[in-house]
Amino acid sequence: FGPQLTEGGTRAACNHGPSGYGGGSCTSSPSWSAKQAAPQWMIDSVAFETYSQIFHQRDIDEDGYITGSEAHGFFERSGLEALDLGMIWAMSDVNRDGRLNL
Repeated sequence: FGPQLTEGGTRAACNHGPSGYGGGSCTSSPSWSAKQAAPQWMIDSVAFETYSQIFHQRDIDEDGYITGSEAHGFFERSGLEALDLGMIWAMSDVNRDGRLNL
C-alpha cells in the first residue's frame, strides 16, 4: 500500500501484511515536534472493561493475543475501508509483532 495521510497531515507508508491485518508496519513522521510529548491515549475504567470483554471474545485461542486472523471478521464488520483498518492495526500493534494484546 502506498502513502496515506495521518493525523496532522503527515504521510505514512504502510504495509499491512498478507490479510490486511497483522504482520504489517507503518512508518510516518509524527505531527508533533521532538520537543513536545507524544499524545497519550487514555480510556476510563468503564470503557476499558467494555473493550477488554470484546478483546477476550476475539482471542479465540485464549493466548492473550489477537492475531490478524482472529480480528479479521470483527474488523470487516466495522464497515471501515480496508486501508483504514490496516492503519488502525498498524497503530495498535505497538511492538510490531503482528498481534494485539491488552
